Order: sequence, then structure tokens, then C-alpha cells
Amino acid sequence: MTPRENAGPCVTRRALALSLLAVGIACVFRPAAGWTASPSNDFDQRLQTGQALFRQGKIDAAIAEFKAAVAAQPDSSIAHLWLGRSLGRKIEKTGPLKAALMVGDVRREFERAVALDPNNVEARSDLLEFYLGAPRSFGGGIDKAEAQADAIAKLDPAMGQHARALIEEKTKPERGSAVEDDD
Repeated sequence: MTPRENAGPCVTRRALALSLLAVGIACVFRPAAGWTASPSNDFDQRLQTGQALFRQGKIDAAIAEFKAAVAAQPDSSIAHLWLGRSLGRKIEKTGPLKAALMVGDVRREFERAVALDPNNVEARSDLLEFYLGAPRSFGGGIDKAEAQADAIAKLDPAMGQHARALIEEKTKPERGSAVEDDD
């Protein structure tokens, strides 16, 4: 009997175990006691929990989860985007003084999301809406919104048209406003 024939079932079991590991089947085993989440698992959990809390209207709790997600992966565009969204939602429910103090944080999170992933159309769209809604003294401006609309149009023409429509809606004169005479 050759060594290969003698190995028979052992080789088969080993090959099967390696195959299962290669396709990720091994992850069905229960983690050992004392196992802690890897940074990626913690990040994903924080992001998902934050999104669920955001949808439930639990904004302060969502902000805490998104801050933890940003801490776990500071270079994640999506984490900064959701943190910006949550901070923006909090501003909607606060008084004007607190809102004025927080608006810079919202802008920075949206801008950071775009800087980390210039192809993130959602982040660019949210930043565009921020620029349209915020006064220039708080970092807003039509010129900045138009730059985002141009970038969005290059990435997604349909979203680019929507972005331009938002800008047009914001900048068109009020209907029925008084027209000045040349007299």
C-alpha cells in the first residue's frame, strides 16, 4: 500500500475542513467564551444599531452609536454620513441657540463623508441639502450646492438632475411677488 492510499480518509477529512474554512462555513461555530468583537464587527453592529435608533426617532442614542462607529473606523464615509444625519435631526428638534452651536458639526460630518469617499452620492446629496438650507454664515451657499450638484451629475446623471431641481426650487423667485416697474 502506498503512503497516499494509506492516508485515505485523513486526507479527505483535511481537504473537507480546508474547503469549509475557505468558503466561510466555519463561522457557524459558537465563539469561545471570552470572545470579543473585532473592530469590524463592532463597527457594523454600531452602524446597524444607530440606523435602527435613528428610524425609531431615538436621536441621542443614535448619535452615541454613530460616534462609536466613527471611533471604530474613522475613515468610514458612511459612519460620518449617518452621524451628520443624526446631528441634523437633533438640530431640527432643538432651540435656535443650540442649533447654531451644532450646525458646524453637521457640516463637518457631511464634508468629511464626501472627502473620505468622493463617489458617495448619498453623502454629496446630504451635503448639497445642507448647503442649500444653511445660511452662508454657517457654511451654506448656493455656489457650494451647485458644485455638489455638478459632482453628483458626473456620478449619477438622474440624481444630478434631481440635485439641480432642488437648487432651482430654492433659487427661483417667489411666485406672486411684487415686480418692480421701470418708471
